[in-house]
Amino acid sequence: MWSSATASLVLLLAGVHAFVPSSLPQHLCRHSISSSSAGIQSKRQHPCTLGSQSSNDESSLAGAGAAAVERRQFIAAAASACAVLVAGSPEGCNAIGELPETLSQKRFVQHAVVNVPDIEAAIRFYTEGLGMRVVRSRADTSANTNTTFVAYGPEQLTVPKDWAPGVSSFAAYGGHFSLELVGPLNPPADGELPFYDPGNGVQYIQIAVDTYRISKVIAAGGEVIFGYGGLKINLFSGVRRDPMMFVALKVSDLKKSVQWYTDVLGMSQFPYPKAREAVDSVFEPKQPKGSVFMGYDEDGSGVLLIPKDKKDKAPIVVGSAYSKLAVLATDVEDEGKRVGAMYAGKAPGTSTSVAVVADPDGYTTVLVEYDDFAREL
Repeated sequence: MWSSATASLVLLLAGVHAFVPSSLPQHLCRHSISSSSAGIQSKRQHPCTLGSQSSNDESSLAGAGAAAVERRQFIAAAASACAVLVAGSPEGCNAIGELPETLSQKRFVQHAVVNVPDIEAAIRFYTEGLGMRVVRSRADTSANTNTTFVAYGPEQLTVPKDWAPGVSSFAAYGGHFSLELVGPLNPPADGELPFYDPGNGVQYIQIAVDTYRISKVIAAGGEVIFGYGGLKINLFSGVRRDPMMFVALKVSDLKKSVQWYTDVLGMSQFPYPKAREAVDSVFEPKQPKGSVFMGYDEDGSGVLLIPKDKKDKAPIVVGSAYSKLAVLATDVEDEGKRVGAMYAGKAPGTSTSVAVVADPDGYTTVLVEYDDFAREL
């Protein structure tokens, strides 16, 4: 039981909203099905797998499965093509990593940093509830900090040696976006968990998974509610190479933000990403009005910029639950100086080169030197 440090879920017609652990006061959850030491207290459970959602949508899932097979075939061919390019022209595959998906990219959206009050509870929520797995972890006893990365597959930007196209699952493939969970290594002596303000700027992190059960999310410490609280995760059934789709951010001036992500981070605009083959599927979240998806590849992870409602007069508050976005790049110290970074140099206590920048609304992004990242794995 997580007491006030809970994970929560919101059921919507288009899918499910899952909330990460936060120490938000319980009274902010208006209607809930909560867990207790005696077990789940609920009138009914909500199994939600691909096969049980809608008979009308089964054809779209079959199409998505076929698309996944075609993608495996493409990767086999693209990997061979890259090998030819490298042999004939060293600059042919001069990009971030060696994956076919990143051959044309000089940068890669790699992970997001999230502060959590209870690291063990957060890991349990993401692994047992959302089906992710721990891919790396480190502890800093001097700062009493545990840093654990969770993802749906390997982070490396290379094809794993034991991965076979057409045979292996994409869960074993490289290039997965991860969440860096940062929390106390040891719980406070007084038992009071830290509070991290979710703010009003980060709207949610969108994830599309092929199969999940609400009962498992609840069993992992979640709650089914009709209300918002904590850092939100928009979870629904879909098929993608990497289930992690984007971080949705509310922005005060859409035009200015698009220009910043273009000029400073080198991102491009792409069509709103989807994870289901059916057109206008009721099970796929609709694109927020006026929003713009930005990234380095239309099939990769990125950011969704959502314009602030004109009637909303409250200032955007980033909060402290969401910390930053990490983007892999090269020559980041020089690049940081070029764009006027808040900091450009070695990350404190490490040999990793970074450059820290903030967009017009205060959302932080850290550029990380790719070679230094690869050495950490």
